[in-house]
Amino acid sequence: MSVFCSFLGFYLLVSLIEWKGKHHRFSRRLLSFLVCLWILTLFSVAHELPPSSRLFASCVGTLWLLKIVVRSWGAGESLHGTNLWIELLYRFVWPGMSMGALKRRSKPLKGDGDLFVRGYISFLLGLLVLIALSLLSPYLGDLTLGLLGILPFFLLLHFGYALLLPAVLRLLHVPAPLLFESPLTSLSLHEFWSIRWNKPFVEMNRVLFFRPASQRLGRDRAILLTFFASGLFHELGISYPAGGGWGLPTLYFLLHAGLVAFEGPKSRRLQSWPKSLRRIWVYAALLLPLPLLFHCPFRSTLVIPFFRQAGELLRLHSVEDYFSWLLFLAGLGHFLVLLAGIQVPFRLDWKNDLKKLNPFNEKIMWNYGLFIFLIIAAFGAETLLFQKDMLAGIPSALGMAALIGFFWLLRILVDCFYFSHSDWPEGPEFIIGHALLNSLFLFLTSTFLGLLLWHWFS
Repeated sequence: MSVFCSFLGFYLLVSLIEWKGKHHRFSRRLLSFLVCLWILTLFSVAHELPPSSRLFASCVGTLWLLKIVVRSWGAGESLHGTNLWIELLYRFVWPGMSMGALKRRSKPLKGDGDLFVRGYISFLLGLLVLIALSLLSPYLGDLTLGLLGILPFFLLLHFGYALLLPAVLRLLHVPAPLLFESPLTSLSLHEFWSIRWNKPFVEMNRVLFFRPASQRLGRDRAILLTFFASGLFHELGISYPAGGGWGLPTLYFLLHAGLVAFEGPKSRRLQSWPKSLRRIWVYAALLLPLPLLFHCPFRSTLVIPFFRQAGELLRLHSVEDYFSWLLFLAGLGHFLVLLAGIQVPFRLDWKNDLKKLNPFNEKIMWNYGLFIFLIIAAFGAETLLFQKDMLAGIPSALGMAALIGFFWLLRILVDCFYFSHSDWPEGPEFIIGHALLNSLFLFLTSTFLGLLLWHWFS
């Protein structure tokens, strides 16, 4: 609580200075001093905080303070004339350092739907890997669990949230820039670090370190200083909450400073290499020394205990408990399908398209649609009403579960092998709707067929 109160005091003071300072040189330096004072405060109370609190305070708290400092030193953006909701979005939700794009308005583009789907898939995959590692944690050694445990957080945050957030904002007519620009396609470390990876962090380093240093020290020394500063920030975000491993994250970034220097200006040394070899170079340079960045103290203090404790919590409940919750959600899921189905006639313009058929065929199509609607409604109602019978393994209830499971399995197969992506109408809302519906169908299929398998083997 004392750290929270301290942060709140720092944050209010920094916000007040930004509001009143109007980006004068003295106010900018005072803001920078207060951020340094906050970091010193973190170290002074480190022994009083659990690792998870140190992680949150050092990463999230410092980021929120740094955003104000970078804004004051960068484009000179201020609170004046800014919509309150946009300001709150910028300060506490949007991880980027500039809010210029958040103030503008534009219509969603077709690619925004694909962006949402990529982030959505990454987020779901990260969640599944996190659950799987938690359940398997008793059978995995510390080294394996510690290294693999980093993966789901990258999927959830760097490839999930970082794509979902700008996609959602763009759908809300806010032209938010990408936070990560397809980093896995990088053909050099220079391209990875300066263009594609964690653009808010790159923007912060450019404003606070690279630009001032390049004017005084030259480009090469400025790059070295920027990598060194990145190492120090990662010490704060990794070594500080772990309470050990000091120097290893800095060593990781200094190593990459040397590798970027080896590539030469604009990665000239790699230009003659084939693309496959350049990608191998990037992946090897990033992944092989990764234990320096996410070092043993960090893994043993934060990553491994998280999965061990999560596994214990998951094992507190029986398989029957989980299927009880899944069946309840599956019952409700059918009514979500109906909500989507209600929109089909007017979103796909059935009123005009079906007029092209003769009257009898038109009536048949409306009849089919109504009966499918009633069947799905019956599936949902029966799942909710006979949930206990399905869990108990009563044959008639299991027969109904089998019917529902194979119904949705066939729906997925039809989508995969009969419909094509080009059949769907254009527009990001249809791309997103397609992805969400398919994931719901997959959930329904897995729930009911999984229930059958559980009864079969139990």
